[in-house]
Amino acid sequence: MTLTEQTTELLNTAARAAADALGEDLVAIDVTGTLPFSDVFLIVTADNPRHLRGVKSGIEDDVYAALGRSPRVEGNEASEWLLLDYGDVAVHIFQREARDFYALDKLWNQAPRVNITEVQATR
Repeated sequence: MTLTEQTTELLNTAARAAADALGEDLVAIDVTGTLPFSDVFLIVTADNPRHLRGVKSGIEDDVYAALGRSPRVEGNEASEWLLLDYGDVAVHIFQREARDFYALDKLWNQAPRVNITEVQATR
């Protein structure tokens, strides 16, 4: 499927913010044809709880500054997995062990990937 310009801008802003906060292993998965409530997942790895909170804050701040959008947040400060739900873009921020355990990358391995390498290369 094809992402809208608005969704692509949100995805790129969130990915750039995650990369700027030193989030790792960024993967974007196009779920437009599969899920009715989201168009793309952005999956990010953080090293520890403090880093996870930093990545979350960086994404929230940058997306709000650029696009005026705030997410619905699932998870709390003690979580190993935070979800920033912007509707069309769902950002999953995992600590490494949780990402390995839940394996969203593998669960969605049949869904197309969205190229965000240019975003990651700017950090």
